[in-house]
Amino acid sequence: MKKRDKKGLSAIVTTLIIILLAIAAFAIVAKVIMPLIQESTEKIKLSSECLDVDLQVTKVINETGGNYSVSLKRGTTGDSIDGYILIFVNAADDDSVYSSIPGQVDRLYKKTIRVTNLTDFAPATVRVISYFLTEAEDTYFCGEGQMFAIPQPIPTLPSDEAPDTNIITVTVGGRVEALPSITWIAADSS
Repeated sequence: MKKRDKKGLSAIVTTLIIILLAIAAFAIVAKVIMPLIQESTEKIKLSSECLDVDLQVTKVINETGGNYSVSLKRGTTGDSIDGYILIFVNAADDDSVYSSIPGQVDRLYKKTIRVTNLTDFAPATVRVISYFLTEAEDTYFCGEGQMFAIPQPIPTLPSDEAPDTNIITVTVGGRVEALPSITWIAADSS
């Protein structure tokens, strides 16, 4: 009779060990898989929020001394964003400078930002990229952003060097063409 009791006890111990191993395996898998699922869920949520963000550069004024005024406008859709960056890129597309502007940006946002001291850099375009902050305070950028060409200043000549005619010639496809109505702005000599 004692042998039977040992067999009965052995079956219970074996069952408990199998249950504990199953719980441990589930805990390990959950520890590895759950953060991946949560991270993917957050990225999907942020990506869908980015689709609704419509932040654009509407105007850029090339001021003197490497200063630029950049006017921005946001549309009527989407949640508040946590900030945006302005990326200035030169004409050769081989150098860039950026300026990060943090802070809540709500719908119908309109603002002109003055970026200063780009004296050793001649930007040809500016790009605005919105971003959200994740729960872990990481920055999630909304795509590549919208690009805006920066108008270059009109060249000025001293008043005694202003041309007699308002025609400039350019080469188009190997032939020379005259373009009338070019206005030169004469610098004030006083």
